Amino acid sequence: VDNNKIKNVNNGIIRALVRLEKLDLSNNEIQYLEDESFPSLPKLTSLILSKNKIQCIQGGALKRLPNLRVINLEGNNLAGLDKSVFSSLVTVSSLALADNPLHCDCRLAWLATMIKKQDEMDITQARCASPPHLISKSLLNVP
Repeated sequence: VDNNKIKNVNNGIIRALVRLEKLDLSNNEIQYLEDESFPSLPKLTSLILSKNKIQCIQGGALKRLPNLRVINLEGNNLAGLDKSVFSSLVTVSSLALADNPLHCDCRLAWLATMIKKQDEMDITQARCASPPHLISKSLLNVP
């Protein structure tokens, strides 16, 4: 369902897709993901949300995706991510965050710590857009 000018994720539309393994919502106009945006999708392993306009992901947006391994959020408008977004996602091994205006302050430090602890996690292209002294630095190299 990529390239369809979708503006919001309605869990009612995809509720019946319990066998879905990959969901590609890239190149749409999604601006935010609300609590429980996605219904229980027990087989979903890959969620592609690249090149949207996502600015905010609420804490429970992804909580019903127990086998999610790949999350692609590249090319959105994310300045930060709350820790609660990933609190229930223990199986994630790839998190793509390139081309987001990440604000690397103490509120995002938890993400760098989480990534460093999980040797398997791939997040090499996440870079800071602010504050000025951290512009272009890798999220992994932020103190």
